[in-house]
Amino acid sequence: MEFSERLRQLREKHGYTQKQLADAVHLSKNSICNYEKNVNLPNIETLMSLADIFNVPVDNLLGRSAISFKFYKLNKSFFGKFTIAEAIDILSSIDKKSREVIINVLLYAKNYNDNCVNGKKLSK
Repeated sequence: MEFSERLRQLREKHGYTQKQLADAVHLSKNSICNYEKNVNLPNIETLMSLADIFNVPVDNLLGRSAISFKFYKLNKSFFGKFTIAEAIDILSSIDKKSREVIINVLLYAKNYNDNCVNGKKLSK
């Protein structure tokens, strides 16, 4: 996927208009429009700003990697008990059935979080 397509996709996914994104990176709306039309490419500082805004590596923005996860996050504390990397190690060390149960609990919690606020169902 080309940079222009990836930028538009990420902008829309994160709910930005071209103007809002332009304001966030201190550019004109026309600059964002030209990036999305593949007329121009941003400089490295703008690429890094866009990557930070969308929370993806620069390589992902450039279409060099499908990975959208920033790996430094693996060393972040997870509830103050262990890092995300350690949680992955724990998951990989237990049997398949137990992993499936944990994954189902995580998916349930994510669904609850996505659909509820303060215990009340969101109206759609």
